[in-house]
Amino acid sequence: MAEKKKIFLWDIDGTLLLTGGAGVVAFERVFESLFGKKNIWDNINPDGRTDPSIVDEIFEKNFGKKASAEEQENIKNLYNKIMAEELPRSPRFRIMPMASEIIASLFSQKNTYLGLATGNYKETAFNKLKQGGFNTHAFLFGGYGCDAYERIDLTRLAHKRALQHVGEDSETYLIGDTVHDVRCGKAIGATVVAVCTGSTPRAQLEAENPHVVLDTLENFPY
Repeated sequence: MAEKKKIFLWDIDGTLLLTGGAGVVAFERVFESLFGKKNIWDNINPDGRTDPSIVDEIFEKNFGKKASAEEQENIKNLYNKIMAEELPRSPRFRIMPMASEIIASLFSQKNTYLGLATGNYKETAFNKLKQGGFNTHAFLFGGYGCDAYERIDLTRLAHKRALQHVGEDSETYLIGDTVHDVRCGKAIGATVVAVCTGSTPRAQLEAENPHVVLDTLENFPY
C-alpha cells in the first residue's frame, strides 16, 4: 500500500521566524512617504492578520475610513519594496529554534509537500524566508495576504492549491502560532499544530483545541 502523501502548510511570523520589528518600520515609512503621516502603528496588533486588514485598521485609526483599492495597491507595492530594504537591517531578526532544520528535513522526505498559509503579501513572505536562509523552493504553493482579505479565505485557497498539486488523497497539517491559525486549520480539516513561539499565551492556544501544542518546534512530531 502506497504511503499517504502529506501536506504541511506553514505560517511564517512567530512560527518560522520573527522579523524583529521590520514590519512596523516598513509600515511607518510607507505611510509617511505616501500620506505624510507618522506614528501610525499605535495599538495595532498584527498577530494572525492579513496585511490588507492591517492597512485598513491603520487607515481607520488615522484617517477615519478604509483604504481604497488603489491605496491598498500602492501601499502593497511600496511596502514590499521597503520590507526588502528593512529585513537585512533588523538586528532582532531571528529564526525560531529548529525551524530551518525541520523545513529541510520535511523537504527531503518522500511524499511530503510544503506550502504557506500566511497573511503576508507573497513577495514579502518570500523575502522573509530568504532573509532567514530557508530554501524558498521548498514551498510549492500557498495562500497569501494579497490573495484574500480574510485569513480563512487565504487558508482555504492555500489548501485548494495544495490539493491540486498533491492530489486529494493526502493528509494536511497546518502549523501556526495564533488562535487564527488554529481556527483556520480546523476549518479546512487539517491536523493543527500550535506552537508557542509567538506572542499568544499557551492557554489561549490550548483553549482552541488544536491537535498538538508545542512550546517550540524543537519537539515537532512529524
